[in-house]
Amino acid sequence: MMSLHDSWLMARQSRRQQQCQRCHEVDQLLQSIQAERQHRATQLQADLALFREQLAHDGQVRRSTLQHDRALMQATLQTWLQEQRDRRQAQAYELAQNLNEFVLSLQDQTADFLAMAACDRQIMATHLTNKLHTFHQTLQAEGMAAKQTRQAELAEMSALVQDSLAMNSQVRWQTQAETAQGLAEFVQALRTEVATYLETQAIARQQQATILQQNLAHGRSQRLLGMQQLAHQWRRDRSARQAEHRQLQQTVWGRTQTTGLGAAPISNAQPSRAKPVATGSKPAPAKPVAAKPVTIKPAPAKPSLKPLPKPAAPTSKPALAAAPIAVSQRLPLVAMEPAKPATVPHEQDVFTYLHQTHGSRLTQIESALGINRFQAVDALRSLIKKGMITQRDRVYHVQEQLVHS
Repeated sequence: MMSLHDSWLMARQSRRQQQCQRCHEVDQLLQSIQAERQHRATQLQADLALFREQLAHDGQVRRSTLQHDRALMQATLQTWLQEQRDRRQAQAYELAQNLNEFVLSLQDQTADFLAMAACDRQIMATHLTNKLHTFHQTLQAEGMAAKQTRQAELAEMSALVQDSLAMNSQVRWQTQAETAQGLAEFVQALRTEVATYLETQAIARQQQATILQQNLAHGRSQRLLGMQQLAHQWRRDRSARQAEHRQLQQTVWGRTQTTGLGAAPISNAQPSRAKPVATGSKPAPAKPVAAKPVTIKPAPAKPSLKPLPKPAAPTSKPALAAAPIAVSQRLPLVAMEPAKPATVPHEQDVFTYLHQTHGSRLTQIESALGINRFQAVDALRSLIKKGMITQRDRVYHVQEQLVHS
């Protein structure tokens, strides 16, 4: 049975022979094309020389004909220009005489029109002066009468406005008292309903937190068992892939190791692994962590905009119980417990405020905690990355399924 490497060498030798034969055929074709191109260039040069001689003869004949025609046209043009000059001089003399007669008649007509216009303006000015004097006297009399009428109307309107203001003031005080009483009753009822709702929600969240803590502990133990089973399956699959690799290497190269052309030395050495201590024993499942009850204080009946006090730090933190893993069952995961993320200033204050208010906007958080815009945004961004809060319609809320540790 011939290996793939030997068949590749034979195919390469055949390709080289075919390439030499094609190069020889291309050289012959290029020589024949070059000879044909040379013959065509010689014939084209002879035709071009004959065309140039014919073109030079035709140009000489055309130049002589053009010179004769130009001399004839110049003589005809000089005669026509002389006739046109004499005719324009006669027309200009006749036009100058007509223009002088028209100027004299126009001056006489203008003098008569100006004299008549001056008389008409003098008569119109006298008539307009008398009319304006009469209109001024009539306007003064009408103005005095209208001024007296307006003063009387203003006095009546002032009295009516004073009476209306007095009545409106009494109605406004009565309406304000009724509104204040209704608003006080509504605020008291709303405070009672909010306090009852907050107590109910605190109890429900405490129960949900306990149930979720137990589910998390059970799920953690199940995940550890699954990871250990996946580690056993991965080792078995790796052994099968190594056997397939050795078989494929034997099929392609014809031998296990080779240093010939196109092949790299292959080492069968495998990384050393620790031998399993106990093959039949299964690791003990992780013990569930006891969930601490979470107590959530209801919000006060009268909200205040003062900064909330910082919650006291817990004295003890629950540790994550991990099941012991045998040496032969080590998993690719290096650390079973996640690293603690870096805390951001005012992060705990913002989370506590959102938990108590059940959702607030950015401006409300700034005014309530007394921090600036940058500090509030940094704390909110950190809490969103940790999955502790969420944003809906520019209002920040605490996650309902969050487990407080």
